[in-house]
Amino acid sequence: MRNFIKLISLMLIILMLGGTVAYAAQENSQLASEDIYVPVKFICETLGGQVSWDAKKQITTIKLGSNELKLFINRCDAILNGKTKVLKEKVKVQEGRTILPLSVLNSQLGLKLTGDDYIKLISAKFIDLVKAGKTGDTSILLSKSFSKYVTTEFLNSTLAPVFSVVEPDVKTMTISKNTVHQNVFIPFTAQQAKYNFIFRFDYNGKIDEFNQAADSSQITYSKPSYDNSANYIEKEATIGEGEWKLPGTLTIPKGKGPFPALILVHGSGPNDRDETVGPLKPFRDLAVGLASQGVAVLRYEKRTLEYGVRTQLLPKLTMVEEFEEDAFAAAKYLKSIDSIDASNITVLGHSEGGYDLPRILDRDKTGIFKAGIIMSGCSRPLYELLPEQYKYLADLGMATKEQAEAAKEQVALIQDKSFNPENPPKGYSLGMPYYFYDMKNYDVIGTARQIEKPILVLQGERDYQVNPQTDYEGWKKAFEGKSNAEFKFYPKLNHMYMEGEGQSTPAEYYVNGNIPQYVINDIAGFIKNNT
Repeated sequence: MRNFIKLISLMLIILMLGGTVAYAAQENSQLASEDIYVPVKFICETLGGQVSWDAKKQITTIKLGSNELKLFINRCDAILNGKTKVLKEKVKVQEGRTILPLSVLNSQLGLKLTGDDYIKLISAKFIDLVKAGKTGDTSILLSKSFSKYVTTEFLNSTLAPVFSVVEPDVKTMTISKNTVHQNVFIPFTAQQAKYNFIFRFDYNGKIDEFNQAADSSQITYSKPSYDNSANYIEKEATIGEGEWKLPGTLTIPKGKGPFPALILVHGSGPNDRDETVGPLKPFRDLAVGLASQGVAVLRYEKRTLEYGVRTQLLPKLTMVEEFEEDAFAAAKYLKSIDSIDASNITVLGHSEGGYDLPRILDRDKTGIFKAGIIMSGCSRPLYELLPEQYKYLADLGMATKEQAEAAKEQVALIQDKSFNPENPPKGYSLGMPYYFYDMKNYDVIGTARQIEKPILVLQGERDYQVNPQTDYEGWKKAFEGKSNAEFKFYPKLNHMYMEGEGQSTPAEYYVNGNIPQYVINDIAGFIKNNT
């Protein structure tokens, strides 16, 4: 089971619960067709057929049911049950495997496989290959961009041990789609807890990512009272380009635009577009609440969720890749939408996203962002909060004093002047040395002081993750004497902006709730006042 935990740590950069939510794809949905090229051998053998290869004559022979199909490489003719057939596409070879459009395979062998059928079949086949130690055979199933990160060695050391101790239930797999990926969810149980292993396929039928998530099927989100669908429309979006493009949702007010817009930047961990934790979806609350007040909102899957493996395997991951590149890509997307006022785009960062917000604004050399909102952002390096959080949880009986001390020791190693990310000191075990080295050299207070754009700082008093005294007061000092900053302090709110009484605990994150209307009003007022 140790290898299972290793897999989770590889896929989740900082362990904070984040979910994967099913969103129906609008863009790219037409690409999920039967015209994708598929590996003939894997398909037919999985369906109970036999496939043989004549290297001398360059012929692949398929025997499936009562049919025998002979395929000639780089030719459009084939022989089906002794009769010559003309194919609409050439038979090709990829990585030593015969490939053919799924539609051609269907028509010649009397199959009725859909694109969904295919990716389910390949998911099961991939698991079987890894379990059988045939990881080298999986390369044809991976996208070009993903294969740069996922090597045979990675599969042997990470996935193979996991599949040797857990049994994914391929009979009950389900599919959800967004504008970037087709996600196949395969349930499994580990240590009496239910999870889903996730294959993310691109729209060419290639595996483009892996992930895992706790089963959230029994958790129900409650819409806020201010969610009136008559006030807004939602459009599926694709943020960015190439191997890091992300699926998202643009919530637009109904009526005549152009509208001011807000971009939502997540906190730490592999968050979805709603920043889901348990039954809470604070980013969705913000989107529907603000859209009802005339502000368009763009939210998207975080890169460390949509591309969990490849981001973890980046040798020098920093906040640039985790937050900043995608925030600017989101702004570029908004500027292409006619109903958006391109001169009035605000960026909001929650938690670690708020910590990075001054640097996002500082790197905005072309004036893309008109204003910024720091929503419970720490005003010091994230790693400095870890010992405090462990101590807080230890006092609640949810962590040990030893864990708090260990966290303090790790922080001391990072803070040491001799800390070198290329050669971390003996005893360092926190991981991602370049990530924390970048953070160490980020003068968050000094950067914030240089901001001239309007800034709104929000903070809940019951927040145990970001200290309402140390961090909130840090922002006040950073903007002291400056007229561009506003502050809002909420006595009843915790880190996820849910109301409560007394000491906040992690259990609150699993109680239904929504961001209060007064927070929505404050944010809407700030944006409109700066229009």
